[in-house]
Amino acid sequence: MKGVDSSPADPEGMTNKPIITCAGDWNLFCTLEAPLVAAIPQDSCEWRRSYGRPPKSVYLEASFLKFNKDKVQSELNLLKRPIFHIYWTDCVDVEYYKTTLREDIELWLKQLEKTGITDWMIVLVETYDIRKTNKLLPRTTVLDRIKGDFAVKQTEDRFLSVINPIKSEARSAESWRALVAKVRHFILVAYNKALIKFEEYMREQREKRNDPEWDFCKYFILQEQLAFVLEMLGLYEEALVQYDELDALFSQFVLNSNVTESPKWLDTFKQPVTAWQAVKLTALVPQHLRDLIIKKKASLLDFRSYLFQRQSAMLLLMFKPVEIASRCITVVHNTLMELSLLGVSAVEGAAACWALLACAETLRAVDRLAATNNALDMCTPVQAPLLHNAKDKSQNLQVVSPDGTTVSFMWELLKDPLVKAEPLKATFTVEYRPLDTDEPYRTFSCPFDIQDYMTLFVIRTKVEPSKGSDFCRASQVCCLHLSVQRVNETEYTSLMYEVLADQTMWAVLGRTAGVITMESSSGSPADVCLDVMPLAAGYLPLPTVRLSKYIAANTKDPKKDISAHPRLEPFSPGQVYHAGKAKQVHVLPPAPKEHIDPSL
Repeated sequence: MKGVDSSPADPEGMTNKPIITCAGDWNLFCTLEAPLVAAIPQDSCEWRRSYGRPPKSVYLEASFLKFNKDKVQSELNLLKRPIFHIYWTDCVDVEYYKTTLREDIELWLKQLEKTGITDWMIVLVETYDIRKTNKLLPRTTVLDRIKGDFAVKQTEDRFLSVINPIKSEARSAESWRALVAKVRHFILVAYNKALIKFEEYMREQREKRNDPEWDFCKYFILQEQLAFVLEMLGLYEEALVQYDELDALFSQFVLNSNVTESPKWLDTFKQPVTAWQAVKLTALVPQHLRDLIIKKKASLLDFRSYLFQRQSAMLLLMFKPVEIASRCITVVHNTLMELSLLGVSAVEGAAACWALLACAETLRAVDRLAATNNALDMCTPVQAPLLHNAKDKSQNLQVVSPDGTTVSFMWELLKDPLVKAEPLKATFTVEYRPLDTDEPYRTFSCPFDIQDYMTLFVIRTKVEPSKGSDFCRASQVCCLHLSVQRVNETEYTSLMYEVLADQTMWAVLGRTAGVITMESSSGSPADVCLDVMPLAAGYLPLPTVRLSKYIAANTKDPKKDISAHPRLEPFSPGQVYHAGKAKQVHVLPPAPKEHIDPSL
């Protein structure tokens, strides 16, 4: 992959592949393993998902193991348990099937059924013999017998005959393609079933987060399994959502601990910081940090390093260097604030050193990724805050071993609020030296690039119960009122809003995005009402709304001639103010059944 380290992958991360077990004739399968492993990732397969989620086109790989009834993993382990099971045979003798093979297949199916496994397939490998083509075919084949003995209406498509490609490549092409397509399809069907059960269990565990014995570290590793599976299937954006949800959950606990009783598990992250490692942005899993989280020995800096590295890994895989850079500033700021809120003691200079290394590593990764994908122009505006932050932290580190002299200087950039300001690029420079020495003057310079000065739009959100209801209740439809107000003149009148709801708290019914037009001559806000459903009770944060510039198709682009497709462009930081970003809505539990009006 462009811009990503090619060093060996970690066993828990990028090397994960769906595991398929093979029963029956293992030696027969070994002759077919290499072409089958090579064929599966050649084409994409459509994954039709549950809960009304849109279908996705994914590429699959697979690893095969010999079936072992004692090593069928728990349903709650998405990474290490086999997801699909195949029985291989090349039997063409009906009598041998009756006396021996049928009993072996029956035993295999019973072992699967005993552990609740329903994702399996039986493959009969036939050898094409031109000498037998003109002879009458037997009235009943072995495959017919197998279907007659074991097939039911729901499993009729799980019995397949394939011509051995090793012995007759030309004649086997069609049946081989059918086998590969079936394997891809059944892997995704199996994952769909497994993820439904896993997400339900994960939701149950999340709802217990206020219990005294609940443990965030254990829950983090649980939900990360889902992120790993989505990453394995190439759904990097959805994998990133899982890490963002864990990030938001942890941050909420830290903030709440400042006003309410701190949960017992949070004490793990209050341990003194005596050692720290630099953030390393690659697509690999930092297993040493993950082990610390599993063992509940991770410090706050360890945990934040791991989480930021995994979030950045997904953005690296999506080639989004700009978002990596913008996230780094937020991560550094929030981490330093959490160190203060939790009262974590650290070696002097530890926090500044960690922040400096995080900014430096992000700059390095962004430069490398942008250079390989021709995105340097996009990244330049977001690099300035990183450089400034890194410089600020390096100055803090200089205070760790000072000579006792402190110097400060303050300046101000004055601007008339009534005059439209143009983009400003300047460098502030001052020469200085101590009064009591004759040493040469030192030069201090600070470059800055200011593009935008004013807030252009204000977003306000409010959740209210639907008509006929007095309160917002879990599992009942509510109305999300979205208001976009233009507060300063701007050339951007076509805007795209996107509702980014936490999938564990909110379900957005119907559309989640749309285009609105702000009339330049009107000061009235644009109002939108959307149907949402709270999935849990309690004080829930309002769904996040993202506002972007909507550039219609066939609009002239300064960097190109004409864009044939509509596109979105982000606003600069500060141009859009979210008035309801920190607000919450009180959602009551679902109404008891006896209180429901029977006439409805």
